[in-house]
Amino acid sequence: MTQTSCYGCAHFVVTHDMARPYACKAFQFQSTRLPALDVRASSGHACQRRITRIIQTRKGDKP
Repeated sequence: MTQTSCYGCAHFVVTHDMARPYACKAFQFQSTRLPALDVRASSGHACQRRITRIIQTRKGDKP
């Protein structure tokens, strides 16, 4: 089995809530640990909603 990481996912959010600092917009929940770990623990499968985040740059910005 492969490990799915939340880092780089478009749905992954770091919140300001110190009790639950991580959130997943796709599954609409907050957690004390990375959402991918909670998804695997509850379903037994890797996260199926992971989408790679695309970083947009402004025109004229250096890469």
